Amino acid sequence: MDLLRRAVRESTPIRIALTFVAMALTLDLLVALMTARFTPIFTLWGLAYFGIVFAGFVGGASWARDPLIPTIGRAPERREQVAGDHRIGSRTVRLPLDGSVRDVLVTDARRRSREGRAWVIVGCCFVGGAALFVAVQSGDLQLLAAALLTVFVPAAFIWVLAGPSTSADAERGYVYRTEGQVRLDWVTSRGGRSWTVRVGDRALHAWDDVGLKLANMPWGVIDYTESGRIIRLRDIDGNTIYELRAPQDASVIRHASWLGPLLLVGWVILSLVIRAPR
Repeated sequence: MDLLRRAVRESTPIRIALTFVAMALTLDLLVALMTARFTPIFTLWGLAYFGIVFAGFVGGASWARDPLIPTIGRAPERREQVAGDHRIGSRTVRLPLDGSVRDVLVTDARRRSREGRAWVIVGCCFVGGAALFVAVQSGDLQLLAAALLTVFVPAAFIWVLAGPSTSADAERGYVYRTEGQVRLDWVTSRGGRSWTVRVGDRALHAWDDVGLKLANMPWGVIDYTESGRIIRLRDIDGNTIYELRAPQDASVIRHASWLGPLLLVGWVILSLVIRAPR
């Protein structure tokens, strides 16, 4: 019981999971009032979700615990103050984009393009195969044509939109550098934890892949692009706390070439094996 109380006190995911259980129980009770029979289907799903999150908390998984934001570095001395004036709280300048940073931005833009097109391939194969299965079961070829048209027309637009592999930040050719106090805040959202990085009078935003690598600092130096993407964070002594690197390809990029056709073949086999009674 003490562990459960500590989990509720220290973990936002645990509190969200308990809220989900309460909502599921309420839904089951409403259904019971209408049907005069209590069937805890939604409650069981809620308890299963809570069990997974609680197991993650006990196991020390980062996604099941609130992040501990460290404080590192030191404050500047009077002689180190920006522009020699201790009243100045921050400073922002524009600098030319370094060649190595440009390469990272371009590489990441190409990766994002490949990932978008990979999802289009997998999604079209899955939904197109499902449309084929339904059409075979119903014996209506017009339904199949309408379904395929509904699937592939938007997919074509997404394919084109995902196609450009250029980086607007790289093409601009400059970055901003702000010096000042670094303060981190985070909130839980549908896409994970959203971080707000405040440096001096500027506020930037990042997800867990960046936010978990940062720290509060009495004084820091941060480089970022026009779009607000963080390039580098250093303390007052020049120690690098975070630096942007090109991430590895997502698994969907590596497996889309065989996963999409496999899904399509699976639907075709189901269409041949399962036949609706006539």
